[in-house]
Amino acid sequence: MEPERGAHRIARDAWRALRLRGSDARAWLHRVLSNDVRRLRPGDGAWNLLLDDRGRIQALGLLLCEGEQEFALWSDEQQRDGWRAKLDFFLFSERVELLVDEAGTAIEVLGSGAPEVLEELAGA
Repeated sequence: MEPERGAHRIARDAWRALRLRGSDARAWLHRVLSNDVRRLRPGDGAWNLLLDDRGRIQALGLLLCEGEQEFALWSDEQQRDGWRAKLDFFLFSERVELLVDEAGTAIEVLGSGAPEVLEELAGA
């Protein structure tokens, strides 16, 4: 943590991503998630919920738009497996590929100094 620089870095070691891509990815995700996926542009992200038929929360994840039809859904490792099973259940004839990303890790940076910390982490 770096409060003296106006930012906190939080390692999310147990977070993993599901990669979703394909010509139907954006429209399909918009139909099955709680947020407006249509408005996301590459580089944007939004927290999303997966709800059951009664509106109860089944999973929480951070959806990042990496391309027009490419997304990464980040959640803790335990929820990721649930996300995959539930999303797979809703996948019928849509052209969407679900891939488990075992290599990625996440760091959360919070606070007014976050842009500077991110630049430093990226080596800029």
